Amino acid sequence: DQARGLALDQVFRIVDVRTGKPTRDPVAKVLDTGEIVGLANHTALISRNGAQYQIADSAAPIRAGDDRISGVVLVFRDVTEQYRIQKELKDREALLSDTLNSIRDGISVLDADLNIMRVNRVMEEWYQEQMPLLGKKCFTCFHKAQSPCDPCPSLRSIETGQVAKDIVPGPKGSSVEWIELYS
Repeated sequence: DQARGLALDQVFRIVDVRTGKPTRDPVAKVLDTGEIVGLANHTALISRNGAQYQIADSAAPIRAGDDRISGVVLVFRDVTEQYRIQKELKDREALLSDTLNSIRDGISVLDADLNIMRVNRVMEEWYQEQMPLLGKKCFTCFHKAQSPCDPCPSLRSIETGQVAKDIVPGPKGSSVEWIELYS
């Protein structure tokens, strides 16, 4: 009853989270275009008590029998928790990346099939002629081989679940002659 007869922007405060500025009225968009519309990402609904809810929304025309628009239906979905989780994951990824890149030893992360999943900047510098490294087999990039090295500390580690260590030749053409490799 309190909302009856009020303009949409008096009932629903919809803002761009990044700027805090009101977004374009979704009802006006539908009435202008006659099409279903969804608001852009980073949209928030401000409640009467000032709480902010990250939302995904859409607006669609309600058509009368003669195809004339007789109204608009609005659907708001609270995605605050999904945005919080995405931000947390992004922050953790940045921390992991910054940590790996601050280490001045070469680090690569392999999957069980010896595919390179992640490397730090040192590895990118050492093996820049093999870039991009991600998704390739470690033995192909690091040793220009067609099969795993023998012995392969990474395979031993995968098989035993224990740390494996070997001394291996450094990247060809670099000042690094030998690498103490831990898997």
